[in-house]
Amino acid sequence: LPGNIFKVIVLRKTEGLENLAVKPITQFPVSLDDETPEQRYANFKGLRTVAIKKPCSNDSSVVASSPTQQTGQGLGIMIIEGKHAEVGQGIFISDIQEGSAAEQAGLIVGDMILAVNKDTLLGSNYDAAAALLKKTEGVVSLVVCNPNKAKAEEKAADGAPARSPTPQPPKEPEKPRLTGKSVVHAISPSTSGKLAEEPPADPATAPVNPGRESTIEINKDKMGLGLSIVGGSDTLLGVIIIHEVYPDGAAAKDGRLKPGDQILEVNSEDFRSITHSKALAA
Repeated sequence: LPGNIFKVIVLRKTEGLENLAVKPITQFPVSLDDETPEQRYANFKGLRTVAIKKPCSNDSSVVASSPTQQTGQGLGIMIIEGKHAEVGQGIFISDIQEGSAAEQAGLIVGDMILAVNKDTLLGSNYDAAAALLKKTEGVVSLVVCNPNKAKAEEKAADGAPARSPTPQPPKEPEKPRLTGKSVVHAISPSTSGKLAEEPPADPATAPVNPGRESTIEINKDKMGLGLSIVGGSDTLLGVIIIHEVYPDGAAAKDGRLKPGDQILEVNSEDFRSITHSKALAA
């Protein structure tokens, strides 16, 4: 594609990543030092960072009640290794001591602990997590999420019962790379399944909002676009899906396109019924 501006229309679905047989790596970013917790754990719902001042004490304020539970000594929490239907395996808060520092900081039972200070708990077992919490001192920063709380808040905001997940199409394992120069026009389906019109916005800065059509422009300059795509009208997916956004490409620098986005149009070329090979050649 000629020029430095890349134009695409995409459809963002909350379950878009579930269509991919091979998920993009999100647990281990290229550079941890350059990322904030919000960026590093952006895929987790109900994300927040809580600062807790740990009391100076050699004794745990809560005693573990089973071999599968350990405590955050001095913080007043009990943790357990478990699995959630949405976020998967992780370390969760199973109990909080009344009046403890954790309770005062706003932690609640069911919170998943993603990180302690700068140490991630993703992939950790309960022994490693308990040891990490035990050795912390002073003000402890916990990055937590709570998908149950986030879902309840979304339900209250919508004013309607949460919908049951719809069956997903078969998954496509390919990881070809899409390169070119263009502007991106993005659409994302809302939870109600209807597409809402979005007021005109500057394509150079317009966000990609779930459930809303958005036109965005990406300046490719001298860089490659840096996208990996799967699917096409000749595959089981039936549509073109962004599988991965490479960190050294123009799309990653722009920051608006995400894995799981469905590409509907590229520089006025319709991608809704395009074959995989034609999409790569566009």
